[in-house]
Amino acid sequence: MAPAKVPAGLVYAVFMSSKSARQPYTAPLDRLLTLGCPGGAEDVWREVPFDDYASMGIGPEHAAELRRLMFDIQLHEQDAGAASYGPVHASRALAALVLPETIPDFLELARKLDRLDDDLWLDDLPKILGRLGEAAIDPLARVARDSRESFGVRLFFVDGLERIATDHPETRDRVVAVFVDLLKYAEYTDPGINGKVIYSLVELRAVEALPAIKAAYATGRVDEMFFGTLEYVEHRITLTPEQAAEEDRKAGENAEASLEGMSREEAAKAVGEVFDRL
Repeated sequence: MAPAKVPAGLVYAVFMSSKSARQPYTAPLDRLLTLGCPGGAEDVWREVPFDDYASMGIGPEHAAELRRLMFDIQLHEQDAGAASYGPVHASRALAALVLPETIPDFLELARKLDRLDDDLWLDDLPKILGRLGEAAIDPLARVARDSRESFGVRLFFVDGLERIATDHPETRDRVVAVFVDLLKYAEYTDPGINGKVIYSLVELRAVEALPAIKAAYATGRVDEMFFGTLEYVEHRITLTPEQAAEEDRKAGENAEASLEGMSREEAAKAVGEVFDRL
């Protein structure tokens, strides 16, 4: 006989009862404890749109409680069913309010998640940071420049800046200028950060940044695992999104055809060599 499914609310109630000092989350935030993993599966989490938190009655007046839930890392790490994703939804709901005063909270959240190696939630941060728009550019740029910050946090903030430029096209030139400024110090910057900045510039089709990109490659401190050689970057940065998608499609077909012509052992070795370079 299959085990009975325990209601998410009951799991959360048991969790809360074991933590007598915890203050419960009341309506409407309690709705966030029932939503579960965005999209229903962790492998598609990052691409899943935000829920309509406003329709749940969540507004700016709930910012403080959203912050409390967002930083409830203990709840997130517990096996509390759907409630474990409550902090994730709180971060999305807080970002959806677009309150500039919450930007430092998201910077601190990124640092906490990086220390916990919570890559799944970190992968969601660029989408969250993109919601914050132009007001977040300078704070994210300061962290991305700061070599005292962890590599992971800086990497995700570069991704966040790219997302801002994508979601808010009017900020594109300003973000490109931040990336070009970062590359001025490529000689003293982690090659992975330089590689990610160049990747983002290619994604933004920032042809005007090519001189800075060439100068960065000349320092020998660009991790080519992000976007390959300078010659490939020079080619790719000029493509339209449609041309880039078509090129990717053909490359995928060619790779698949190459694998089909190999024995299982040869294919496994070829795939393993790719991952070894990552």
